[in-house]
Amino acid sequence: MTKHDITRRTVLRGLGVTMALPWMESTRAWGDVAKSAKKASEAPTRMAILFAGCGFYKNEWWAKGEGKDMQLGKVLAPLNDFRENMVFIRGLYN
Repeated sequence: MTKHDITRRTVLRGLGVTMALPWMESTRAWGDVAKSAKKASEAPTRMAILFAGCGFYKNEWWAKGEGKDMQLGKVLAPLNDFRENMVFIRGLYN
C-alpha cells in the first residue's frame, strides 16, 4: 500500500477550488449559447417591484375588478393601458 502525503496547502487549495465552483458556473464562458437556444416565440420575462418606504394611500392604490373590467385608483391611473396584464397580490407579508 502506498502512502499519500496530503499537505495542508493541498487541502486549502482544494477547498478554494470547491468554493469557487458555484461562481464559475455563473460566468459566461461559452458566450451566448444559452440565449440562442431560447425559442423566439417565448415572451420575455418582466418584473416590476414597487416600494413605498413611507407608505401610500391604500384607498387609491388597489385595483377593483379583474381583466378588462379592472378599475385602477388615481395612483395607478398611468398604467391603465396595461391593466389586463397586471396582477395585484394582497395579504403577502414577510
